Amino acid sequence: MPFEMTDQIRRHLIEDRVLWLTTVSPTGRPIPRPIWFFWDSSHILIYSLNTAVRLANIRTNEKVSVHFNSSVEGEDAVEVAGIAEIVGSSPPPSANELYIAKYGRDIEEATDFDLESVDRDFRTLIRIEPVRAWAAA
Repeated sequence: MPFEMTDQIRRHLIEDRVLWLTTVSPTGRPIPRPIWFFWDSSHILIYSLNTAVRLANIRTNEKVSVHFNSSVEGEDAVEVAGIAEIVGSSPPPSANELYIAKYGRDIEEATDFDLESVDRDFRTLIRIEPVRAWAAA
């Protein structure tokens, strides 16, 4: 099914705080991880830990999927398949208005990291172009 933006998908992209990014290891093993993200009206964007294995996985296989948490009963499930790209040159998280609007307060209130460490350790930007979606109401 080609990617079609629905109200349900849009709500998850805008309101959810965490998604599950699944990359594929060189041996073919799917590796899902929860991660912060933001939506720029056309792409899912993720500032990744610079040393994360997901980056090597994406360099080897650009096909990824993202999943959003469902309700306790398994309703409101959404999966989006996409093509991931590691952006070569991007502003640090602190200079990205969308990122700071969504996570700035979390960073300010954190006791184990701050904006300086986020800029240093999570500088690698992943851009995902959605190509298809599946959802269950």
